Amino acid sequence: MTHLKPTVEMAEEAARGLEWRRQYNRGGTEVGVARARDISNRINLSEETISRMVSFFARHEVDKQAEGFSPGEEGYPSAGRIAWALWGGDPGVTWSNQKLKELQTDNQMNITINNRLGKVKLNSGVTKESADELIDKLDRLYGERAVAAQMTIGEIVCKADDAIDGIEIEINTPGGSVFEGQRIYNALREMSARGVEITATVNGLAASMGSVILMAGDQRRMTAGSRIMIHEASTIAAGDARALQKQAILLESISAEIAKTYAERTGMDEEEIREMMMAETWMTADEAKDKGFVDVILKNGKEEKSGQVDIGTEKINKREMKLIDRITNPSSIEAIEKIAALENVIATHDSELDAYKAKFESVEIALQEAAGFKAELDAKTAELELIKAESIAKDEALTKVNEVLVTTELEVEKAKASASEIAIEVLASIGQPEPIVEIVAEATATDHIEVLASLKGAARTLYYAKHGDEIRKILNK
Repeated sequence: MTHLKPTVEMAEEAARGLEWRRQYNRGGTEVGVARARDISNRINLSEETISRMVSFFARHEVDKQAEGFSPGEEGYPSAGRIAWALWGGDPGVTWSNQKLKELQTDNQMNITINNRLGKVKLNSGVTKESADELIDKLDRLYGERAVAAQMTIGEIVCKADDAIDGIEIEINTPGGSVFEGQRIYNALREMSARGVEITATVNGLAASMGSVILMAGDQRRMTAGSRIMIHEASTIAAGDARALQKQAILLESISAEIAKTYAERTGMDEEEIREMMMAETWMTADEAKDKGFVDVILKNGKEEKSGQVDIGTEKINKREMKLIDRITNPSSIEAIEKIAALENVIATHDSELDAYKAKFESVEIALQEAAGFKAELDAKTAELELIKAESIAKDEALTKVNEVLVTTELEVEKAKASASEIAIEVLASIGQPEPIVEIVAEATATDHIEVLASLKGAARTLYYAKHGDEIRKILNK
């Protein structure tokens, strides 16, 4: 049985941290104080507590570079130095990492390849060393290292883009450095983008950055009894207001980025994620599945998938498409099933596409007919407008002619009246009385001629002007 009692050196460091906190009233949290009391009293610690210690030291290693952490520096002991002591200080770092390895039956990030499936394990805190090691393993599976080593699977020599079809990463970590965890996450997502299906499985604990690394999985699984923990980014800082403000802005930015990753991979709302992070939320397998952090729960070695998936309504995943080109074992039942499913999806989509094409062609024909009708309507409209314009012009011309005729008739009548008046005045001036010659209705041309013979000069002219038309009509009969 692994001995989990803190060392004397750890107890001395924790007691020093408690004394500093009483004296300077800074450094650490209530959780840190409780941890220091257990360590200073050398009480056996639980595996979960040891995991948290590893995570704390990994996250706050950077605090050792701050002013006031080391003796002789201004502000010593800084808030970061006091918190470091509360958790057991440097002796606690060495002890907690060692004990966590002893508690884990497999404490290395081993790499195995079986049927074109690579398997790695992350069973330690997220530090620069563990990140370097894991990324190196991934590179050996699917990168330049795989090519350089001419890794073979059966009789097949691996190529850079044909080494494996999938990666399984087993996660059991208390978390640690944000930036090193992000490196691991990015390495896994890069492999996914190249067509390798990533399966991430929580087997024990995925806390802090361990939960972020879990999000890199295309499929995420969790064994029953395991736990996931998410929280806000944290650090221990010292300095003036501006220095602390800069730290606060950095932490807020990191937390927002982590929340965005959770939201994108789970489908949850970012604001809800942030609330969970601020509350330091621990999730069981069932809770994690309900919130979308995992897709599958493993119970007694069997998978319980989250609901029924209709592959016909799902988007064709790039990894499935990649499988067709990269498959090397046609007899594989899994490969045949996936290919058959893809063929069904493609056939369904082809049928739907044909239906859409037919509808589109009908619409296109209708649009063409409508365009023809519109052209005809425009031509008729233009023709009617021209006829209307011509009609208006004719009406205006007739109106003007009528006006001229009316004016002319009036002028003629006026001229006749004027001529009569002038003739009478002339006759009167020469002593010629106004002719009073009345011709009966049945007068003949001879009658008129006799009258004309009796008249002279202007009187004769006046008479003829008055009865000339009548005389001509009689003569023309």
